[in-house]
Amino acid sequence: MKSLLPSLKEKKRYLFFKILTDGRVDKKLCADAIFRACVQTMGELGVARAGVLFLGETYNNNVGVIRVNSKYVDEVKLSLAMIQEIAGKRASFDVTKVSGVLKKLKPSSFNR
Repeated sequence: MKSLLPSLKEKKRYLFFKILTDGRVDKKLCADAIFRACVQTMGELGVARAGVLFLGETYNNNVGVIRVNSKYVDEVKLSLAMIQEIAGKRASFDVTKVSGVLKKLKPSSFNR
C-alpha cells in the first residue's frame, strides 16, 4: 500500500501549556480535565476532527504539551480557557507557545 503524500497528511501543531494552581496536578487528572473541557465545548465529533492528544511523556511540574490539528488550535485554546478547576482545586491553563515542531518546545520550555 502506498503512503500518503506529505501535502495530503494532517498538519499538526503542539500547544505548550502551564497550569496555574496551588500545588501539583497529577498527569491523569490533567488529561481528564483537558478531554472533558474539549468535549464540552467542541463535542465528540469536534474532538475527533481536532485530533486532540495529550502527550503524557512531556508533562512535568504542571507543564506539558498537547498535539492538535492545525485548523483547530483556537478551538482547543478556548476549551482550555474554560477549565476553572481540577479535582476541586481552582486552576487555569495558560497556553504560552504554539509550534509545528515538538523539538522547538522541549529544550527551552521545560526540563525532562
